[in-house]
Amino acid sequence: MEYLRQSLLALRARLGVFAVLGNHDDKAVHLSAKVRVRAVLEECGVRVLENEALAFVGDLTGRKSSSSTKSPTNQSDSLWRTVLPGSEFDPATKFYLVGLGDPYRGYFAPEQVLPHLPQQENIPTLVMSHNPDTAARLARYRVDLQLSGHSHGGQIRLPFVGPLLPYFGRLFDTFPVLATLNKTTQTIWRQAHTVNNWTWASGLHNVPRTTDEQQPLDQDTPCNRLYTNRGLGTHPPLRLFCEPELSYFRLTNHNNKRRPI
Repeated sequence: MEYLRQSLLALRARLGVFAVLGNHDDKAVHLSAKVRVRAVLEECGVRVLENEALAFVGDLTGRKSSSSTKSPTNQSDSLWRTVLPGSEFDPATKFYLVGLGDPYRGYFAPEQVLPHLPQQENIPTLVMSHNPDTAARLARYRVDLQLSGHSHGGQIRLPFVGPLLPYFGRLFDTFPVLATLNKTTQTIWRQAHTVNNWTWASGLHNVPRTTDEQQPLDQDTPCNRLYTNRGLGTHPPLRLFCEPELSYFRLTNHNNKRRPI
């Protein structure tokens, strides 16, 4: 993280810079990794969210909305308000931003956050969740846009086929002995099981909302939206037909599409 410090310090955004941690930010072999990564991010002005929700109560110029009922203590508080269980709806809220923990390390806990958001039909909810597989568990909640990564897009893809890793995964699941032949096959087996739903490995997807029983509500059920970024790094260092990616989204008000959110 130290060599990334200068790049992180260069990040600028009117409304703030936010992040969630992933599985490699908290490796079991480095017990202090999560603390160190989070410390460097926060030193660089990046706010790390873990099973937390914020309500944006400012305006698009970065000023506090005059209709907010809260009294801020600093500039950050003037734009964002932490949403806690039992919080009342702030009429100045423009949207919610939710950051969730990583499921691989057992930190993913949407039930601590999403049920407690004061829901309003015209207030969208944006969720940052490192692993796209979490979209299945989030389908019981309203998520207008989920931003994920983790998969690297599969790293090795073929035209009209997609990522090859799920094919290796099915092969190794059918013939488990193949996964133990050498370090290379062991690595491929691990990578193949990095994601459960490889159809969500990259790009934009509709995820039908479900009941608590994980059944679609009906044929007209609304969908959550999931976008999975292919990322910049690789592990191992190889990409084929899977370019690195930085994503830019222009979010617009449904009632005024010329005005970005």
